[in-house]
Amino acid sequence: SEPVSIFTNANIIDVEGDDITSVSLQIADFNSDSDILIAPSSFMNMAKASDMPDGTITYLGVMDASYVSSLLKTIKIGSSSDNLVGQQRLVTLEVIDSGVSSETEFNSSNVTKLVEFVDENDGPAFTVIPYNPDNVEQSRQFTEGEAGITLGSLASVFDPEGDNITSLEIQIMKGYRAGSDKLTYSGVLGSSEFSSAEGKLIITDEDGGGFSSASLVNILSNVVYSNSNAALLDGSIALAIRATDSNDFTTQSDDIIVELIGVNDAPTLRGSAGAKAQFVSDFGAIKVAPNLKVTDVDSESFNKILVNLTDYSVESGY
Repeated sequence: SEPVSIFTNANIIDVEGDDITSVSLQIADFNSDSDILIAPSSFMNMAKASDMPDGTITYLGVMDASYVSSLLKTIKIGSSSDNLVGQQRLVTLEVIDSGVSSETEFNSSNVTKLVEFVDENDGPAFTVIPYNPDNVEQSRQFTEGEAGITLGSLASVFDPEGDNITSLEIQIMKGYRAGSDKLTYSGVLGSSEFSSAEGKLIITDEDGGGFSSASLVNILSNVVYSNSNAALLDGSIALAIRATDSNDFTTQSDDIIVELIGVNDAPTLRGSAGAKAQFVSDFGAIKVAPNLKVTDVDSESFNKILVNLTDYSVESGY
């Protein structure tokens, strides 16, 4: 949400009628990385003299006390953080008068106001390594016959509010082939189930308290994609992670691309072991191996077949 005014109903009075020469605010536990502090550089005859990274702002000049409240309304605080659970800031206000009436400047009593930050639940967030087809990392290439690739090398997940992710779903969204594509989980955290019909691996936190950041790293490092197809063709698949937090807020990652690399397998000869063919003189040529079959899991097209004859006689051979 937008930053809000810190002091909306402050009423500054100087009993002697002296002008105010200094207005100072100090914000305790100010986070310079995420806290947002909006304050004008000047207001009427007051100019911002300091704006410290610790959340201290001081205005110097001359201003009637009745206008200080208007200045204070323009000073606002907010935060860009996605995790504001339990966050609050104590703001201390101090003003100094000109001391004209008494020839002595006086500091006001400090006034404090507690600003409570209200957190709005954010869904789980992801980091996915971008896919560059011109420069493909080995960690995203699955080669036929290998053990598999680890999902943790390509993506990560976290919850901005802390340890609130209660379930993960890793699913092959594009290019899934039931029976050969598989996602496995070998970790000890949570329980897992793989649906071969959907190509989806589900990992849940049985305790319901949510996985810690370290646990999520461990979980994804134990999720492996593999393919058992002996005739794998070059191509690619796309996976995605869906994460659900304790408030049932579910988000999905960008596509995680995995390249598939097929390996050419040697043809296989099938036939009767030790089979013999008998040639009888003057009865013409015979088939050398009538029951022999040649198969190849990658293709049924062959560009060469070589037959070797032992004890071949040039004088009598065909």
